Amino acid sequence: VVLRVETQSGVPLAAAVNFACHPVCGGSNLYAVSADYPGEMRWVLARELGVPSLFLLGAAGDQVPAWREGDARRRVGQSLGGAAVSAWHRAREVEGPLGVASVTAELPLRSFEPVDRVQARLEALTDPSVPEAWRDRYELEMAKLFGCRASLPNEVQAIAAGEWGLVTGPCEILVEIGLHIKQKSPFAHTMFASLAGENLGYMPTDDALREGGYEATTTALGSGAGAALIAGALEALRAARST
Repeated sequence: VVLRVETQSGVPLAAAVNFACHPVCGGSNLYAVSADYPGEMRWVLARELGVPSLFLLGAAGDQVPAWREGDARRRVGQSLGGAAVSAWHRAREVEGPLGVASVTAELPLRSFEPVDRVQARLEALTDPSVPEAWRDRYELEMAKLFGCRASLPNEVQAIAAGEWGLVTGPCEILVEIGLHIKQKSPFAHTMFASLAGENLGYMPTDDALREGGYEATTTALGSGAGAALIAGALEALRAARST
């Protein structure tokens, strides 16, 4: 989804592009400091439209680029930039007052191992920083932060105008959750921005938690977290629409 911002006389000011895919094209220098494909996308918009642009990462928790080698950053970024330029030129004006809203979604947390048990496992290693111990290091961090809590309040923010709405969610959210919010949204055009809140790892669906895997184990969240965020996001969107 692309938001086109211009003056009342039609002079272009800026663009916001919402897309759900991990910025991990990488290639041979995966861990180098880089703006990855969003940087390439912003370059295309600056060249073709003459405007600065804001990249909003959607629910990309389980979405990765199809191309991740060689010049993948350029290929993905310029492909996305081309699609964004096309959307910019096809954009329809939205009419209506600007509305904002904020609600609190109470996110259930999972149970954590006792801190002393995880710490003992790490201390038993010759080098606790080895890559193989990353899961224990993550468990220790989460247990220290949230081990005594059953849930965590998270602010969900929304902004809207006419038939366009934007709503936020924390951490790295699986795409199914973001799609559900868009499908149930009261707006014809909805942006969903992740990584806006607490660092809780991933936000899996309940099915993903039952199935296991990387995202299901690299999270502080428990069953029902996705449903709680969906409910909070829809409430915030409805509130922003009515203000």
